[in-house]
Order: sequence, then structure tokens, then C-alpha cells
Amino acid sequence: MLYWRKLPLFASFVLWTHHAAGLSANRTIDDELGDLVTGTKPLYFPEGVWNQGMSCTICNIGPSQVDLSQTFDGTWHDATYFPGQSDLEVHASFTGTAVYVYFLVAGTFTDTTTFMNTTFFIDDEPVGQFTHSPDALPDISYRVPVYMNTTLANSDHILVMRATGVNKSLILFDYIEYTVETPDKTSSLSSTPSPTVTILHTLPPLHKPVAAIAGGTVGGVVGLAAIVALVVFLLRRRRSQQSRPRSILTMGEPEVKSDDELLGRGISGYPSGPWSPSSLVSGGIPYGGSRGSIHQSQGYELPHPDSSASQQQAELLQRIGALETQVRSRKMGQTPDNTENVASEANLRGLQDEIAALRGALAGLRTELVDERRLGEEPLPQYEANML
Repeated sequence: MLYWRKLPLFASFVLWTHHAAGLSANRTIDDELGDLVTGTKPLYFPEGVWNQGMSCTICNIGPSQVDLSQTFDGTWHDATYFPGQSDLEVHASFTGTAVYVYFLVAGTFTDTTTFMNTTFFIDDEPVGQFTHSPDALPDISYRVPVYMNTTLANSDHILVMRATGVNKSLILFDYIEYTVETPDKTSSLSSTPSPTVTILHTLPPLHKPVAAIAGGTVGGVVGLAAIVALVVFLLRRRRSQQSRPRSILTMGEPEVKSDDELLGRGISGYPSGPWSPSSLVSGGIPYGGSRGSIHQSQGYELPHPDSSASQQQAELLQRIGALETQVRSRKMGQTPDNTENVASEANLRGLQDEIAALRGALAGLRTELVDERRLGEEPLPQYEANML
């Protein structure tokens, strides 16, 4: 009987190992109370031959022979199979990955069958058998694991214990224990006599890389600021280029026309020739790195792209001087006639607009000459505008 007394310790070790490795929970199905979590009770067949050992008065192995404190919850089921009669069966359902069945195992008692021969089925498949031949001592071993299976799928199962054969056979069923996977930490754990261990894997505290985060943040801000600065610089440069005159006007001696001719053709109208709109050059000398053309409403011909900046400035000065002379002449030639005065004033406004445009072109040309002087080219000529 020493062999059977060591089995509970071995079974407890197996349960602990599986439980700890799988981080699972053990639940108990008592012979009387049933599943302590789901409430499902075992079924006993055939009816009328099974006895509750704790309260059995006709059993040879009853409360007076059994230490109730060593049975699970002080109960067990007792039945004896006789050849030629119906098989003894116990049915229990559960959901889990492992199952363990525990019996009371008895030695020799007077006029009592203590031989055991029980076959086990899971989901209608035979999975094991327990056989016990009693020794000469009238003692009892408790919580003996008569069947165990730790390779089940985590699904619903039906366990059947069956006593059959050509010999009389005793069943003293105490309880079933099964292992269930419980991903939910709030799942209830059943009370079980076997030692259970729950291993909690403690993760090391996460140290946030403050320096790396701060460096990445600062780097991102600096990079963004650099991009913004570059965009602003490019926009300002583009506006500056757009604000400069894109062409230089070709100078020449203007043809002085009467007020009647100017009124007939418009203030900015000129006869065909070097100063007519038809002689405009489509592209002039650009400022800011791109070609452009002056608006055709000015009526000026653009200088040849190969002419130097100094020559262009001289032509502008000559043109401005000629126009200022023409303005002074117009002012001196005004008469009391109101009609002529109106034409003359219109002509003066046109000439003044032309002078203003030429001065704008001259300012742009000066900027170009300053850049050329910085590169070691010819010095800038001096010019003092005649104030009207």
C-alpha cells in the first residue's frame, strides 16, 4: 500500500508542473456537488445501484472504515459490478486541456469485493484502464490518481468511467480534477486539495529614453524651422525678382508730335518705326535670372540683349532728357485756348508717365550695375535727375 500513498504526491507534482507552465487553472468535479464552477454534476448508471458512501448503512466500506477528512468534501460514491449485470458507468463533462480522476483504493476487507477494473473513455474513445488487486491489509488509500491525461485539446469533453468484465469489480469514486485555460484574470478558481502555483511573469519597468525623445523633438523642430526659413527666403527672392523691371528700353530721339496727332492716336501712340509697338522685342535683358518683356501698352522697343548695362543706362538718360525737354516745351507752348490746353495736358501726362517708367527701368539698371561693380566690372556713371 506504500505505492498508493506516494501517488497523490506524484499527481500533485504533475498538476503543479502543468498548471505553472501553462498558466492555467484547476477545477474540481466533486462526486456529490459536481463542478464547483459550472455546477454540472456527474451522472451515475445504472440507477439504483450507486450509494453515497458517507451515508451508506449497508456498505462494508462505510463511514466507520473511512477517514472522512481525507476524502474530498467528505463524500464518495460506492458501487460493485457483478458479471452478467449492466456495466457500472460514471459520466462527467468538462472543458479543458487535462483531466485527473481520483478513487479511494481499499485493501482486504471481510466479505467485500475490493478488486478494481475500470476502463476510461474520453469522447467515446478508450484512453486508459485501471486495475487493482488488494493486498492483505485492511487499509484504505485516499486520493489515488487512477487516470490522468494532459494532452487534451482545449475544448468540451465527456469522460466515462466503466466497470465491466468477467470479475466482480468495485468503484470508490471520490472526485475529478481538470485543467482549463483562463485568459481572463477574473476567472474563478476552484478549491482543490492539490497544491497549485500561479506564476506571474513580471516585466521589467519600461524606462523611457528621455534623452532620445528630447533629441528627436529638438531635431524635428530645428528641421521644421529650417524648412520654413528656406520657403520664406525663396518667396522673398521671387517677389524681389518680380518687382524688378524685366527689360530695358532702347533709347532714341523721340519724334515730337502735335497735340492733334497724339489725341488721334492715343497718348502712347507712335508712328511705325523704332518706337512703334510693332517693333517691340518679345524678350529683353532679364533681371533676377529670367527673361521677360515689358507690357506692350508702354509702346517701347526693347534694347538688344547683347548691349552692355552702361550703354543701356546712357540710352535711358538720353531718353529721359529728351522727354523732359519735350515736357518743358509743351508747358511753355500752352495757349489760352481751352481745347488746346486739354490736349496739351493729356500729352504732358503721357510724357510724365513715360518718364516715370524710364526712371523705374533706370533704378533696376542701377541695381544691375552695382552687382557688376562688385564683380570688378566698370564703375557706375553718375546721374542727377532733372526735377520737373
